[in-house]
Formats: sequence, structure tokens, C-alpha cells
Amino acid sequence: MDEGYLTFHRSPGRHAWYLRRENRPIFDPLTKSWIITEPGCCERLLASRDTRPATYSDDYVALEKRLAVDFSNVLLAFLHIPMCLHEEEHRKARRSVAEHLAARRLDLAASTTKSLAVHLEPLRQEGEVEIVRQVLEPLILSVTEPLTDIPPVVAAECRTVSTIFDKSIGPRKRQRVDAELGRMRAAIVCKLGPNASEEAVGLRLALAILGRDTLLGTLGESLYSVLSANQGRRLNEISYPQIPPETGVPYIERIAVKSFCDKQTRFNVGDRLRIYLQAFAYSASPLEQPKIFGMGSHLCLGKALSIDLWKGITSFLGDIPLYADIVSHVLRTDDYVFLCPSRLSARLHS
Repeated sequence: MDEGYLTFHRSPGRHAWYLRRENRPIFDPLTKSWIITEPGCCERLLASRDTRPATYSDDYVALEKRLAVDFSNVLLAFLHIPMCLHEEEHRKARRSVAEHLAARRLDLAASTTKSLAVHLEPLRQEGEVEIVRQVLEPLILSVTEPLTDIPPVVAAECRTVSTIFDKSIGPRKRQRVDAELGRMRAAIVCKLGPNASEEAVGLRLALAILGRDTLLGTLGESLYSVLSANQGRRLNEISYPQIPPETGVPYIERIAVKSFCDKQTRFNVGDRLRIYLQAFAYSASPLEQPKIFGMGSHLCLGKALSIDLWKGITSFLGDIPLYADIVSHVLRTDDYVFLCPSRLSARLHS
């Protein structure tokens, strides 16, 4: 890896690396983190009580003080993102998200059915279609509106919010992220009313951040994986997997809260561990592949929605007697957190 592991999650050679299976943790000087890519090790360390989430919120508080810049919208969102919280705060945030999803279950189901019918239609017509822009982005923003209470037209303008997790971006981009979250926050308050609690607003901001690029990456890269592997077959001749074969969340980061050993590797207090969920996607074991969504107390609460959308898309494609030739596939080159396409074009023809 000449460039270290900063872009490993989108490296063309990542598939072969994962298939080696004997991968031991490697310390990468560029990312200043341990690279964990063996599925068993990933699972153990994700569940380990000797680690905690990366210090996203603390980093922004320190930056706010150092630069005298307001990051109040970012900090409000972090208070409600479970993967950024530890112990009781983590449990509380998960309960809030789970209760919100349950309360909006019927609205979400109706939105999913309606949005799939509307936004998948370009895939039925012969000609070239840009799947990210014409299909997936409007589909995801429409489906998630009942959860975020952010109109799609507003959400579509706020394209950088998921870079909230990227430690490599500079102060100006961080201010842009906060400004976009501010516009989303205003839209939520407009919908809920001026007496909306910070809890209610922060929860919706968190879901807006977590929902967009995770779904876009998972669905977009999974479609590319399936379509590129089935060139020469009509869409209705493809055997589609039951769960997405790719994940838009290639890794999560944890911090060692004390020194400990995992098999032959010693981690010191403060060490950063980059745990690759992507390892489960490329596993030969069908029992490991669903773990792309995490497990236990770190199971993605949006797993059901991701799978429902995947099944809705593939069921729709399974009725189309057209070929889909990949014309262009471009991954976001400025994204060091998610695996997400910026462009996915296909030519549909009979």
C-alpha cells in the first residue's frame, strides 16, 4: 500500500487482500491507526470493552475553542449519533433512534413503497441512465423524509454533512458542514414548530447524517458489483443476493481505553483501531456477510431499511428484460470515510 491505508477501502486491490484471511493487525503511520481486516479480529475488537468510540465531539470542541468558530450544529448532531457515544450515552441514543424508527414505521413503509415506484422508473427505459443522480439520490432523500422531517429539496443542497466524520478536512470545510447542518436544523424546526426540543431536532439531524451516504454507498456499490459481474445477462436473468454485497460504511474507528492484547497483537491505551466492516462483505462465509451492518450493541439500526430498499430495487430490476452495460463508475475521490460512487452510468438496451 504505497499510500498507506487512507484510501484502502476503495483500492482496486482490496478484494484480494481480504481473501488472504490470515491478515494480522498492521499499524499504519499515515492514518495513525491499527488496520483490522480479519473478520474474526474485527468482530472481537468491535465488541471489546477495552475500546470506545473515536473522539469526534471532543475534537470539534477543541477546534471551536482554538479557532473561536461556532460548531454548535455539528456538536448537537454528535450528541445523538450512537456510534460516536460511549456506554450509557450510547445506550440512550440507540433507544431514542429505535423508538423514533418504531413510531415512524408505517410512514416509512408508505414512503418506501411510493418512492420506489416513482424513482426507479428511469431504469425501465432504454438509453443511458446516471443511476446515482437520477435514481438513488432522489430515492434516498424521499424515503428518509419521514424520519428526518427535512424536505428533499433542502437535503439535496446539503451535500457535505457526512464529512462530519472525516478527520482530514480543514477548518473551512468544517464550517461549511456546520452551515449545512444549520440549514437542515432550520428546516426541521420549521416542520416541528418553534417549541421543538433540542432532543427532537438533534435526533433528526443525526438520522440525516447517517442515512444519506451510508445508503447511497451501500446501494450504489452493491448495484455496481452485481451489474458488473453480470454483463451479458438481462436484468431479469440475474440472481440477486438477498442482502447488499457491498457496504457504504467500510470501517469504524475505536480508541483503546487501556492497554490490552488480542491474540499476538498488543494495543496501548489511546491507540486508534480502524475496524473494517468491509471484511465481512468479502468473506466467503454467508454467515459473516450480514455482519457488514455490525452486530450486538453496534448493529446498525438502519439495517432493515437498507435491506428493504435493496430488495425493492432488485425486485424491480428482476422484471425488466433489458441488458445494462456499465458505461461509467467513479468513486468519490475526496471521501476518506465512506465507500460511495459519485457516478454510476449504465446503458439499458434490448
